[in-house]
Amino acid sequence: MANEQGSPERLPPHNREAERGVLGSMLRDNELIPEVVQLAKAENFYVLAHQKIFEAMTTLALERGQPVDPVTLANFLKEKQLIEDAGGYAYIVELWEAAPSADSQSPKPQSHETFASAGRASTSFFTVS
Repeated sequence: MANEQGSPERLPPHNREAERGVLGSMLRDNELIPEVVQLAKAENFYVLAHQKIFEAMTTLALERGQPVDPVTLANFLKEKQLIEDAGGYAYIVELWEAAPSADSQSPKPQSHETFASAGRASTSFFTVS
């Protein structure tokens, strides 16, 4: 077995569930998109599908001024021939369903504070400590 320290197979620190949570929250509440963009870039996401989804969401919301929901996001990704790279239609729906809704979670300002503190805590937005 290869030595874990310095091993080329060792994964860099990342948090797949945190990435899913951020994307799902952006999908459910488009007002978060400009705030998250100030804290993270597509390359901060470890999962390639998440990078593609983040880029699509920001293009739709910020460049085109369109709402981002599972349908518009999936259509945009299909138009750009990226739907499979983004995990497919089912994965977009999974992000929507996995995201906390405003009804079931704490007030929105706290979620904004969470994004801000996560961005200040590390240059790598989604690292596991």
